[in-house]
Amino acid sequence: MEKWNSLEKGIFPGKEAQFVEYLRNHIEEDMKEGMLLPMRRRAGLKDVFFYNNAQECSNFKFKSKIKEANMLI
Repeated sequence: MEKWNSLEKGIFPGKEAQFVEYLRNHIEEDMKEGMLLPMRRRAGLKDVFFYNNAQECSNFKFKSKIKEANMLI
């Protein structure tokens, strides 16, 4: 937050920084929800996904475990 505010104040001296507030209010959730799983994990976000049916959810979890195991090899 401090970095973005100082960059914005450097570009627009004399004006109050607004970018971080705009980002949090309008973009933050979309950005987090749209991240690829490896990026979510690097950013420290949890693997939270919701599905309408149990079969789809089970398949996703199974495929994720297989990919994760393959990455460790």
